[in-house]
Amino acid sequence: MSKIILAVADDWRTWKCEFRSQADMLDLWKFIDPEDENPPAFMTKPAMPDAKAFLNKVSEAQAAGVDRDASTAALNEFIARSEAYQVKRDVYRDETERKMALRDWISTTVNINIQILHQDGNLRVYYGKLLACFDAHALRLARAKAINNWNDFFYATPRVPQDPMKWVDEFVSVMREADSAELPLTKCALVWLLPLQQQAEPFLEISMVAMQSQFRKEIEDDSLSYTKIAEFLRFEISLKARVQNNSHQGGEGGEGGEGGGGGGGGRGRGGRRRPKNKARSS
Repeated sequence: MSKIILAVADDWRTWKCEFRSQADMLDLWKFIDPEDENPPAFMTKPAMPDAKAFLNKVSEAQAAGVDRDASTAALNEFIARSEAYQVKRDVYRDETERKMALRDWISTTVNINIQILHQDGNLRVYYGKLLACFDAHALRLARAKAINNWNDFFYATPRVPQDPMKWVDEFVSVMREADSAELPLTKCALVWLLPLQQQAEPFLEISMVAMQSQFRKEIEDDSLSYTKIAEFLRFEISLKARVQNNSHQGGEGGEGGEGGGGGGGGRGRGGRRRPKNKARSS
């Protein structure tokens, strides 16, 4: 896996999943899991038995003329402590090696600048710092992308879209993206409503005037939601399409009526000839 500089948000999601796999494989996730409020603690380095204290105890026993059993008891105690220490030392070394392996994996997958800024001796704390760093970085990227899309939609040269309904869908998508990126742009209606009107004027000019009148109070109160405007636009687009369709059908019907009138005139002339035929027969 290449080093993650977090060029896109997917890098972070991929890294997070792979980190979890590595931590599970090394049996370290239980110590790191940020969702566990009471995780087990990493082992602290065990202390070696104090050999000097043991020797002093033996020397004191000998100097006091205590029997050999006292020295033997002190020796047995030291041996027991030494054996317990060796067990703990081996467990600690194994855990330390596994932690080093996970840190090595981090060093090969995370940008060096991020490592330097957020290095910590405790793996759980270190992982938490990486989470915060990556989340903040991803948010910055998301904001930059949302702003670019916002500008592309609202400040492009106004034109008549091929599919007005898809244009409304694009408007909603741009607004949702800005919301997800925690941009304040969607919170103030005038920030997006005026440029939206400019974009819609080429094909919905009358509807936009009606919109200002219909939502005047919400505009003044700054409580107008973009979802409500999207519903309004879809309704107006559908209404305009129906009116145009009915007008087109009415035009075709008018042409048919003119043709029918011509036919009627023909039949009228035929009707005027029929009395002459009757006169001949009589």
